[in-house]
Amino acid sequence: MEEPNFSKYNPDYDDSEVIDIKDLFNFLVRNRLVIASFTIVFLLLSIIYSAFKKNTWEGRFQIVLDPKPANQIPFNLLDNVKIPGFSGFNMSKSSSLATEVAILESPFVLMPAFDFVMDKKNQIKKDLFNYNFSNWKKSSLLIELEKGTTVLNIAYRDKDKSIIKPVLTKISKIYQDYSGQTKKRKFVLANDYLQKQISLFKSKSFESIRSAQQYAIEQDLRILDLNNDRNQTRKIEENSELSSSVLSNIGIENVRVSAANKIRNIDIQIAQIQELNDVKQLQYIGSTIPGLVKEGLPQILETIETNLIELRSKYTDKDKSIIRLLEKRDLYIDLLKERSIGYLKADKMSTEALMLSAMRPKGVLLKYKELMREANRDENMLIELENQLKILNLEKARTEDPWKLITKPTLKEDPVAPNRISISLFGIVLGFAVGCLVSFIREKK
Repeated sequence: MEEPNFSKYNPDYDDSEVIDIKDLFNFLVRNRLVIASFTIVFLLLSIIYSAFKKNTWEGRFQIVLDPKPANQIPFNLLDNVKIPGFSGFNMSKSSSLATEVAILESPFVLMPAFDFVMDKKNQIKKDLFNYNFSNWKKSSLLIELEKGTTVLNIAYRDKDKSIIKPVLTKISKIYQDYSGQTKKRKFVLANDYLQKQISLFKSKSFESIRSAQQYAIEQDLRILDLNNDRNQTRKIEENSELSSSVLSNIGIENVRVSAANKIRNIDIQIAQIQELNDVKQLQYIGSTIPGLVKEGLPQILETIETNLIELRSKYTDKDKSIIRLLEKRDLYIDLLKERSIGYLKADKMSTEALMLSAMRPKGVLLKYKELMREANRDENMLIELENQLKILNLEKARTEDPWKLITKPTLKEDPVAPNRISISLFGIVLGFAVGCLVSFIREKK
């Protein structure tokens, strides 16, 4: 049967582009001895190579990482402790774990394990030329985080089967020790910081209190208790008697203002008493003045009024006994007015003296208040720092488990390299290719 002519249907068709399967088959048949010889030779070489190549063994284990960032104190008691430089990074869980894995792969953590391997290999006098940490980690160690978990897979490969489990045990111990190092280091830094700040604020608090006391002595002031100032001011407002004893507990400016208000109230009372003729009202005012009550004047007026009521029930106002009783009442009213005004004026003088003693030059009280506020602020800061140190020491005493091993270091029963089947297949393919190349060159010649 005649083969179809594609060129007449497609003018761009080139016969040279078509691979003649028949010619290729004939080529292989003609050179089968050469190709087979090279294939067999290379297969035997690959078998010999794989037979003499030393086995590589692998061991592995798994460890669960703490999902908290490594640079953050891993406990809740210090959430309110504000320590500059110790607030940690604002990072996601995944990024913090990735950072943790990068740290675990670094020479900072793994160098003791590398030194351990070097010591073991030196014991068997193995040639370790150009054997450094980077080469060792690249060729022997595999560290990867299992996707979507905090489980870290660690695998170690070596041609020396006996060294694998000890190396894995060493690495697992290093990782467990490292898990507590960050917290310990954090405690050390926080403790040093708090100790220095406490020492600083002890000096500052002492100096600020001393300055306030010295200024108070110079200006004839007394140390104010700022925490009790408000309560003592309320007591002054409720108490009608002002005395110098309250100066030790309230602000001196409050004393002056209270004294001025009391003087104004006394002046109003004196004016009202001078114009007042009503016996009942006078009796009431007299009963509010302790000195008059002690003398018994309000009670005498009350007795006179009672007697007048009894006499008027029997006699008219023209009766001599009623007239004498009215005259007696007028005398006691005048006496009550005079004594009331006298007691109020004496109280006014005492209050004026207290107000004068509380008056200071302009700016003195403001400066004293500022000094006391600074002393109070330094004292509060010192107390807060001491409380933070107590919390830190309590948390430091609490023990935490290291990162947990979920699988112990184990060694695979079969070697992971060399893969003799793969090497043999590679030898067959390479021998076949070389045989074809040699046969092609022979036919060309």
